[in-house]
Amino acid sequence: MPLFLIAGIGTGLATASQVIQGNFGSFAVNNGPWRTWPAAGSPSIDPYTRGHFLVHGRLPMSTFEAVEYIAAADSEGERLDPSCNYVIAGAMAPARWWRITARQSDSVQIAQGESVLSQMALIEPNNHIKVIASRDPQPGNWLKLPNQSYL
Repeated sequence: MPLFLIAGIGTGLATASQVIQGNFGSFAVNNGPWRTWPAAGSPSIDPYTRGHFLVHGRLPMSTFEAVEYIAAADSEGERLDPSCNYVIAGAMAPARWWRITARQSDSVQIAQGESVLSQMALIEPNNHIKVIASRDPQPGNWLKLPNQSYL
């Protein structure tokens, strides 16, 4: 009996951890390498989304203010590497204000110049945006990557 109890608790903790990270279940929504938690900051937030933000020591913003997308891998599934250059491109977000930021996964601080802000971004004629994420300065919308590797 104790062995079944230990196995059940271990399995429960492992699956809850995967759901909280957004790797399993329908609480996180993935679009290519980008992940978001639609219920974050809403009155109907579920316990797993709440757990995701608590584990990472952050508070979700109200869904009326912002939606957060996170990517820890590129389009091919490879871990992000600040020694590489990345292109982030697509249609403009339907928002008054937005920010694209590169930061360490364990850091809450954002250094000056490590974000592309909507009010300063160059928008292409077809209402699309293209941002180049790199350590080295790039023409157009440049997102400065940190010098350390991502964790």
